[in-house]
Amino acid sequence: QSFWRRPVGLSETLPELTAESIDAGSFALLAENLPILCWMANGDGYIVWYNRRWHEYCGTTPAQMEGWGWQSVHHPEHLPQVLERWTASIARGEPFEMVFPLRGADGLFRPFLTRIFPVRDATGAVVRWCGVNTEISDQIRAEAALRETEERYRLAARATNDAIWDWRFADGHVIWNEALAALFGHARLESDAAWWLEHIHPDDRARVEESIHQVIDGGGTTWVEEYRFRRADGAYAAVLDRGTVLRDADGAPTRMIGAMLDLTERKAAEALLRRSEARYRTLFENIEVGFCIVEMKFDAKGRATDYRLEEINPAFAQQTGLVDAEGKWVSEAAPGLERYWFDTYGEVARSRQSIRFENRAEALGRWYDVYAFPTGEPGENRVGILFNDISPRKLAEARLQELNENLERRIAEATAERDEIWRTSQDLMLVAQFDGLIVSVNPAWTRVLGWTAAQLVGRSFLDLIHPDDVEASAAEAARLADDGLSTPQFENRYRRADGEWVWLAWAVSSHSGRFYGVARDVTAEKRQAEALAQAEDALRQAQKMEAVGQLTGGIAHDFNNMLAVTMGSLDLLQRRLGSPDPGVKRYLDAAADGVRRAALLTQRLLAFSRQQPLRPEAVDANKLVLGMSELLRHSLGGDVRLETVLAGGLWRTHADPNQLENAVLNLAVNARDAMPEGGKLT
Repeated sequence: QSFWRRPVGLSETLPELTAESIDAGSFALLAENLPILCWMANGDGYIVWYNRRWHEYCGTTPAQMEGWGWQSVHHPEHLPQVLERWTASIARGEPFEMVFPLRGADGLFRPFLTRIFPVRDATGAVVRWCGVNTEISDQIRAEAALRETEERYRLAARATNDAIWDWRFADGHVIWNEALAALFGHARLESDAAWWLEHIHPDDRARVEESIHQVIDGGGTTWVEEYRFRRADGAYAAVLDRGTVLRDADGAPTRMIGAMLDLTERKAAEALLRRSEARYRTLFENIEVGFCIVEMKFDAKGRATDYRLEEINPAFAQQTGLVDAEGKWVSEAAPGLERYWFDTYGEVARSRQSIRFENRAEALGRWYDVYAFPTGEPGENRVGILFNDISPRKLAEARLQELNENLERRIAEATAERDEIWRTSQDLMLVAQFDGLIVSVNPAWTRVLGWTAAQLVGRSFLDLIHPDDVEASAAEAARLADDGLSTPQFENRYRRADGEWVWLAWAVSSHSGRFYGVARDVTAEKRQAEALAQAEDALRQAQKMEAVGQLTGGIAHDFNNMLAVTMGSLDLLQRRLGSPDPGVKRYLDAAADGVRRAALLTQRLLAFSRQQPLRPEAVDANKLVLGMSELLRHSLGGDVRLETVLAGGLWRTHADPNQLENAVLNLAVNARDAMPEGGKLT
């Protein structure tokens, strides 16, 4: 500006200028004093004239610049390109325009916009070249600043979370940044003002339009409004919109640029905060736990000397007995409070570390369970305190401690008694796992079975059980492998260390994965029971045989009496007949022989019933068995065929004939009973 605003001085006086007086000299005067650099060249590009402004800027003389001397003021890096463009324009006769730097008289290069145009004659040949060079440093700086500003605006618009809009009043066009899609789901970067207003909630639209026009039409520059804006999904977002009106030199509005901030989350957070505050107040007023916020007071050495009860809830008074204590220093509200409380809360305020403890406040006569925590900003020395009066619990704990001590003493006594019983018991005691492994045994195992505890612990008790009892014992153990089951009596045999077997009677219960059993040695009882059973069997057999003998003797006596009558009758009949007919005599002899045989049978029956003494003698067994053939056939019945085989050269046998016949008869009857379908007896 200092260059072209400098006044031009003339040495001569010029006449009044009229249109007719403008001549070549006037145009030369104009050219010399133009605020731009200008020059003229021949048709071949040879420059012959520069105006005064050129030489003043470049610090050159006409002789230095004539022809191609202009190259000396061009920047070396740009000169080749300038020469190429200039020579090409000369060759083609075309206008030339280019921006390049020129060195000034101060040695600095500044950008110039150069325009060169040809002047042609009547034949069209280029006879002159006219050139002008205009410095554009300010324009370049302004364009760079504008580009920088636009880039910053673009980057800011992209980086911000606000939906930036630019409303041009001339055509109603609105340009948006990408946040419109990110915040509200509208995939567009341009719209018109009508679209924008249509997306405002119907209940807010009139108010927003009115406030906008009040600012625009009222000459204002700033507009701020809250309203609801419809998202792409149809839901409405709460927004805070701010705009600035841009006006021209005459004050007319040209544009309005603004930013739309989504308040939905903040509104939700505010509502949540209000609800949280309401819940806090409700909880604060109604919880049964004492609560207070205190401000600590420290002396110059950093020691807590007092604390003020800034905020207390209703339960505070119930838990402490302090009424109307809010706002008071605790030294005033509870004189004589122990040093412990000041030091503890002071440490929480300094360290910003929470602490939980139980302590007795002697000044209040109560025990408290306390949770203290830092609150507020560091340096505010505020502590929040939650506490409960646990005095009843402490009394109960003291009573419980006393009871526990008594119980422990009784348990110790009971344990000593149990251990004494465990050591001295004559019965076997066992603790074993459900898989059969022995955990512990009492000393009675050594006394009864000869096994030491070291030989038994870790061994399966099934290894010691008699093979015939293992299956039943394993089945009983499987049944008991549930907590709470028991068996009052179970017997099996265990092997002694010397190999003998001992009968044990068990009482077993199960609990927590283990068997607990007590066993008693019942071997002697078992043997006594077996002997008693044998004696009882023998007694029963003797009683049965005695009964059978008595029955047999009775029958034999009765039968003998009847035979005596029959024999007597036969004798009387034979006497009366004298010498009867041979046929009659044969019948009488047969009858008498039958009576004698029957008498022999009664003798055998009496011998069986032990009512006749044994009379052993030399017996021909072949003859005796052969004589029993008829008796055996009648005893066997018709379904069993009898075959008698007699041994040759058989010695005589020393026996009671009746008993031998009785034995043979018994064998034959047994054989008959073994062949219910009939058969053959040899």
